[in-house]
Amino acid sequence: MRIKLTILAVMLFTTVMAQKQINLTPEIKATLPKGLNAFDDKENKESINKMLSHGILPEAYRLSVIDFAYKKDNIIVRFFVGKSEWPADYMEEKTPKYNKLDTRHIKNNSYLILDYRTKTKAYYKIEVNDVKRKNVVTIEIEYNVFVNEEKKKAQNLMNELLESLKFK
Repeated sequence: MRIKLTILAVMLFTTVMAQKQINLTPEIKATLPKGLNAFDDKENKESINKMLSHGILPEAYRLSVIDFAYKKDNIIVRFFVGKSEWPADYMEEKTPKYNKLDTRHIKNNSYLILDYRTKTKAYYKIEVNDVKRKNVVTIEIEYNVFVNEEKKKAQNLMNELLESLKFK
């Protein structure tokens, strides 16, 4: 009886502590940090469907956004296969600005990290390039511009995601 309870406890612990791994492309995988859960990103879907109806974006762009949207607290993480477009409210501003925070080269991969904001939201945009296979994945992290704690959480989330990326 004790052995069964011990095995059950170990299985339960490993299940709870397990992190979800997702395939962004056949060659690129990411391990999601704890607490980052899939959710229905209605606002972003509507924005992208609006752009699609005007012929701005290809169909594949919409599909990748719908499949890979996650949320932790009030921070939203989106994964795009290929380069992502800038949000519509960012493009409508008279003088859109972004900060190039960092460029990293690790093994055969390069990371371009940008930081930008709109009226109410701030973003980290990370373009991950697999130089060997010429694959590009973009990670977009959205948080509330008026909450300082969220910026720190978003930075930590970004670092965890970058460390978790695996290339074949």
